[in-house]
Amino acid sequence: MTQRDTKEKSNPSTALVVQSSKTSQKKQILTLSWAAENIDGESLADVNEVKNRLPVILGKILALCWLNEDFQTLFLENPSDCLDKLGIETPEDVSVAAQTTNTKRPSIIVFEKRPGSNFKLRLFSLSLTLMASK
Repeated sequence: MTQRDTKEKSNPSTALVVQSSKTSQKKQILTLSWAAENIDGESLADVNEVKNRLPVILGKILALCWLNEDFQTLFLENPSDCLDKLGIETPEDVSVAAQTTNTKRPSIIVFEKRPGSNFKLRLFSLSLTLMASK
């Protein structure tokens, strides 16, 4: 066996990429099922229900983001899709945006887009704040 043959055999094939994709899908499913154990699915019919009940749900989600980096990545990539997969239904005129702060902690902002308007109204925002006292 020549050195060239050894190099060719050590290079990853495209089959490994496909396997990696399947592994990441399995990991995503496991991460979502882990999160679903801590969050009950809920259907929020209007903006008043969103204002009253969604902050508690999103507070739990922020705590789960703190505990599990995989879940945090999944949530930050697409918050609305993640909420759907967890069984949290919001009205069509409500959108959830996630971002990270300078300290890499996730924060969530919930908006309402009123019919006939191009602007979004900020309903509320959540972020994790660590406090230590002595």
